[in-house]
Amino acid sequence: AGFEKVLGFLHKSAKSKTPVVSLHLSNGETLSATKEHLVFDAYGQSKAMNEIQIHTDLAVMSEQGHGASKVLSITKEKQDGLYVPLTTSGTLIVDGVIVSAYASPNARFSNPMLAKFVFDHSVAHFALAPVRNALWLFQIGGIYQKNRDVVENHQINSTANILALPMSV
Repeated sequence: AGFEKVLGFLHKSAKSKTPVVSLHLSNGETLSATKEHLVFDAYGQSKAMNEIQIHTDLAVMSEQGHGASKVLSITKEKQDGLYVPLTTSGTLIVDGVIVSAYASPNARFSNPMLAKFVFDHSVAHFALAPVRNALWLFQIGGIYQKNRDVVENHQINSTANILALPMSV
């Protein structure tokens, strides 16, 4: 097993003070992410961090392979920085937990219309396909290295925010 190449960052800010939900797991790990961030349960379903409850089994990866780890407690705090790398699959392993690179607008906006709309990892992955493809093309064409700051800090953030707007109406 290997690691996927990071195409760019959906968010990248060392200076932000970010409110996070921290999930303390039975395997000793703690996963911290924004309340909107999508994480996979042991059945492969993506859920926003604020939808996870105590005793939920999350999908994890260890030296032994895929597995599950139970949420023992949940806390809220603020952490320095916000980093969301984007990979080809749109998935990451963070502190041993398998998570999505995406966030759900359902957790951010309290619009009743959104309650009927299922926004999960596969929907976000489909919506951001043009961004992943553009980054891949930039990388093979050398454009990414020449314009790294613009690509990582502005274009991706703007695209991700624009894609979330129609769903927040």
